[in-house]
Amino acid sequence: MSRTLLFVVNVDWAFLTNRLPIALEAMRQGYRVHIATGLTDKLDELQRNGLVVHPLALDRSSTGLGNAWRTMVQLWQIFRVVRPDVVHLVTIKPVLLGGLVARLAGVPAVVAAVPGLGFVFMAQGAKAAIRRYMVELLYRVAFGHHNLKVIFQNTDDLRSLAKVTHLPKTKMTLIRGSGVDLAQYVQVPLPDGVPVVILAARLLADKGVLEFVQAARLLRQRGCNARFVLVGTVDMANPTSFTDAEVSAWVHDGMVEWWGHRADMPQVLATAQVVVLPSYYGEGLPKVLIEAAACGRVVVTTDLSGCRDAIEPGVTGVLVPVRNAVALADAMEDLINDPLRCQVMGDAGRALAERAFDVRQVVAAHLRIYSELIGKVVPAPVSDLERVDISISVVSHSQLGLIVQLLADLEQHCRGLNFELLLTLNLNEKVLFSLDAFSYPIRIIRNTTPKGFGANHNQAFTRSTGHYFCVINPDIRLNNNPFSTLLAGLEDSSVGLVAPLALGRDGEVENSARRFPSPLKILRKALGRGLGPDYVIKDTPIYPDWVGGMFMLFPRAIFERLGGFDQRYFLYYEDVDICARLRLLGYEVVLCPKARVTHDAQRSSHGSYKYFRWHIKSMTRFFLSPTYWRLTFPSSR
Repeated sequence: MSRTLLFVVNVDWAFLTNRLPIALEAMRQGYRVHIATGLTDKLDELQRNGLVVHPLALDRSSTGLGNAWRTMVQLWQIFRVVRPDVVHLVTIKPVLLGGLVARLAGVPAVVAAVPGLGFVFMAQGAKAAIRRYMVELLYRVAFGHHNLKVIFQNTDDLRSLAKVTHLPKTKMTLIRGSGVDLAQYVQVPLPDGVPVVILAARLLADKGVLEFVQAARLLRQRGCNARFVLVGTVDMANPTSFTDAEVSAWVHDGMVEWWGHRADMPQVLATAQVVVLPSYYGEGLPKVLIEAAACGRVVVTTDLSGCRDAIEPGVTGVLVPVRNAVALADAMEDLINDPLRCQVMGDAGRALAERAFDVRQVVAAHLRIYSELIGKVVPAPVSDLERVDISISVVSHSQLGLIVQLLADLEQHCRGLNFELLLTLNLNEKVLFSLDAFSYPIRIIRNTTPKGFGANHNQAFTRSTGHYFCVINPDIRLNNNPFSTLLAGLEDSSVGLVAPLALGRDGEVENSARRFPSPLKILRKALGRGLGPDYVIKDTPIYPDWVGGMFMLFPRAIFERLGGFDQRYFLYYEDVDICARLRLLGYEVVLCPKARVTHDAQRSSHGSYKYFRWHIKSMTRFFLSPTYWRLTFPSSR
């Protein structure tokens, strides 16, 4: 039976920029898709893409009760005519007003997207405090729908609104931005000639436009040879917008160039050496920053919620204080004068985009939310093993002999468990067994070139369908079904990862539950000291810092929220890093001693200089990473 999806969005161009891929995939999957939005000149484009359009007289510049009432009446009428199965509300006004009307109209399911808290939560003064208090009350009402999922783009916004609205964890999820088409936004070499520094955004004060112009003036006074470019238009519906005359005056003074609105952003970003967004707007996850990462361009942005979430500080970009033109100028100058650094950081940005910002992942996450909310796919209770859907990822490095034994173990001990197995062949090897010999589906992924641990499992995750994602090494043996105990451990919403107790071939307990490493611990180990187990093993669950990557079970949404494994580690420390990032997000790692597996360790890499070098490189990367320092010095963030 066909389902109806209705988007409610401030303005048509914002939908086309950020949500159109979701709508197109929904239609491909059989949804009838409607949109209620304020119209500019994009009606034909919306209709050409197959959407049913309902004009919405939503004045973004007005905060009056009269305009709010008219919008709510319109939404009531649209909801009653369209009778959507799910309504997707995007940005503050649609979320607040649409959330209230959806409850009154009896809409079955609501998705509320909060792409940043906006200037309401950033403004100062008594009037701003009163307005903020009223908005918080409206959020509580809008989020009161019984069948709701609220999508945040960064963890700070999630925590802030959860605190003031008392929103339960079950109604929240994190999707990092609206994604980027990696086939369209491709990395090209840095251009020759005079370096170009670009700020692409609506020309609002809150976007840091004035600070950018002031920084450009400072750099010209210092004799810096570069071009400083504004890309974007004024937005007179926003109270902090500059005027055409103000921007033209900056151009006339020779401070900046103004390229206006551009529809060819991949080509625009390709001309840049540095991309800048000195925003203090209250961003969700600025799209231009993830587009810049996809194009392999280094970023300078502010140390502010949303902006800092779009980069890896010191790796893909540089953070500067808000409203500080001098610090901005210094950061821009350093990068302008160091194209090699720009190239290295741009390469890291592209890797980040591939790992965390692929639009296909974003689209798939939204479609799963729709399906779960409207009951098209109902998530199984974790205690009902007949209905649980688990995707198991196994990677072969010419290890099919071991893997056949694992497949047989799953066949023997896990009957009745609804799962799929994704088998990645990292090297060119022939599958000599029949896939039909097993009662569960097995999907083969063949790599054209070898990948590392994280890349292989991340790739498998993008092709998986389960509500849970499980990583298992080929040398794991099963003597029973460990999943019932592990899934019970995930009934606690504060748990982000569970693992079984690993036993060696002789039944001895392996040290797979560990405390986070440190340089001092590594040194003690090298000197033969402190080699005992990190935790005392009992029958009760253990809450270690991290568990070995030989067997890990994640809720799908949490693995997605993490962006999967960090592929830069390649072969070592992926398990340490992902557990560390889980901890920083507030989730627990649990080892369940009653769930036991045998680790028939095949450590062919021991004694190899190449693997030793990779190990040292990954260890060093972890100790130098922001993740490690935030764990070690929590107050430094």
